[in-house]
Amino acid sequence: RKEKTQMATNFSNLAHEVVTARKNWGAPKSMQLKTSISTREIAGKNITIDEVVVVNKKKVDKESKTPIMTKDGKQIYQPVVYVAFDKDYFFASKSAILVEQFERYTGNKLAVYEEKDFNVTTMKPDLVGAVLKVGTEKVKYRDGKEYDQLILLDTE
Repeated sequence: RKEKTQMATNFSNLAHEVVTARKNWGAPKSMQLKTSISTREIAGKNITIDEVVVVNKKKVDKESKTPIMTKDGKQIYQPVVYVAFDKDYFFASKSAILVEQFERYTGNKLAVYEEKDFNVTTMKPDLVGAVLKVGTEKVKYRDGKEYDQLILLDTE
C-alpha cells in the first residue's frame, strides 16, 4: 500500500501557494509566492536585495476602476518598483524617487508609456546580494501636503 500522508502535505502546500499568488496578483511572477511586506513596516530597515523589477501599469481610478487618461485622451501609466529581499519577502512602491534612482543606476528609462517590465537585477547583476537601507524622503504633492516616498540608501 502506498503512503497517503505525502499527498495531503503537497495539497496543503499547493493551497498555500495558490492563496499567496492570488494575494500577490500583479506582482512579477518570480515574486508571487513571496510574502508581501508593507512599505511602512520596512522603512528604516536594512535588506538584502534578491531582485528588482519595475512594472509599468495602466493607471486606474481607485473607485470606478476606469483607466485614467490625459487631457488629450492618452492612457497614463504608473511605474511600480517591486523589490524582492531576504529570500522570502518583497515590497512594492510607486515612489517616483525610487524609480529615478534605478533609472540613474541602470542608465535606462524605466518609466515608460506602455505596459512594460524592466528587470533591474538582470541589467545590473551586481545589485543581487547588496545590503541597502530602506529610507523615506518627504515630497510635496499637488494638494500641498508632504508625503513620504520610499528611497534606498547605502548602509552606514
